[in-house]
Amino acid sequence: MRNPIDVVREMLEERERIAPGVGPRIERALDKSYWAALLPGERICHDDPAGPLSVGGADDQPLDTQMSTEGWAEIDACVAPGLLSRAKNVVEGVRDAGWPPIFAFVYDVVWHLHRATPVRRLLRRRLGDDYRQLPYTWVFRVAATPGAAGWEPHIDGSRGADVITVWVALTDATLDNGCVYVLPRSRVPTELARGFRDLETATRPQLIALLHGARALPVSAGSALLWDSDTIHWGSHAEGAHGPRIAVAALYVRRSAADESVLFEPEGASPPWLHRIGGCAQSILRYGRDEPALRADLGFAEALVQRVRALDAAAVMPYP
Repeated sequence: MRNPIDVVREMLEERERIAPGVGPRIERALDKSYWAALLPGERICHDDPAGPLSVGGADDQPLDTQMSTEGWAEIDACVAPGLLSRAKNVVEGVRDAGWPPIFAFVYDVVWHLHRATPVRRLLRRRLGDDYRQLPYTWVFRVAATPGAAGWEPHIDGSRGADVITVWVALTDATLDNGCVYVLPRSRVPTELARGFRDLETATRPQLIALLHGARALPVSAGSALLWDSDTIHWGSHAEGAHGPRIAVAALYVRRSAADESVLFEPEGASPPWLHRIGGCAQSILRYGRDEPALRADLGFAEALVQRVRALDAAAVMPYP
């Protein structure tokens, strides 16, 4: 049997022949010292948050009812300001260096965003004490330019309340810069919500129900939005914005509903190095097609996943 590293090396050589620059870029992506030098003030695989993670202590018990009845909830301004500003600087620094913003998840500070105490409390109550984090994450950046927009209306999956997305705003998300919209569960006919992913046509009454039920969710920087995997939501268009709308998202699953081979302990150590890099690459393969600017990176992401798999098969999912 051939050495899998040799097979991957041949694949990379062939890809380099077709698309010059992929090979060296993969080597940089895998080089922890490169990322450390890129943003020398930020830690990688250190686990010490170097400051508070959250602020506030308001009663969040009522959010349970809202999640059950509406499929979404907001935790206002729960991320510590210091953590917030560092994470935003990381996203912009990674982007300025020519990388897809998802590679901000190389750095500890971005993983810590989702560990604010109110967020963890709500996830434990909704998913159980043994809940896990899925390996797919994303960084959203809606530019302050005409025509820029978030993703079109969609659902994140078919496991309902067993999977919850946590979306943390790094900047204010406003009506002008493309805030999130949702269709609350109580405003959407059940059969329409369940079949939304495969919906190709809609009747006039269905269309009216969808349009009339939409709710805008402008939030301040540091706030977290949570929604169940079958909640219909989208990012709106930027109109007259003075700066980009930036947010990061991660997915969490009830342990008994998880069938993924790669899962992270959300309240323990943050993921090790190859899991981070592999997760960034697989997230591009999973979500990059929803962002035209990242479609050119799909080949690079595929090659990077293959390289990580050759180094440690347990670090990536067996499929995108």
